[in-house]
Amino acid sequence: KAHQCTYCAEPIDKGDTFAHQTGVYDGSWYTSKMHPECFDDLCEVGAGEYTPYSNERPKVEMTS
Repeated sequence: KAHQCTYCAEPIDKGDTFAHQTGVYDGSWYTSKMHPECFDDLCEVGAGEYTPYSNERPKVEMTS
């Protein structure tokens, strides 16, 4: 099933790996699904807080 990244708002294609979180924030339940690079960026830069669907998707460095 395809999803939408709650960090960058770009699609997460069917079959792609993604980070999935559920929990309670400020008294309300939430679910988020993010590309791995978006989740990493959130953890490194955002200190765990962000405005959903309003961030740029980080570039993925290709290794050979």
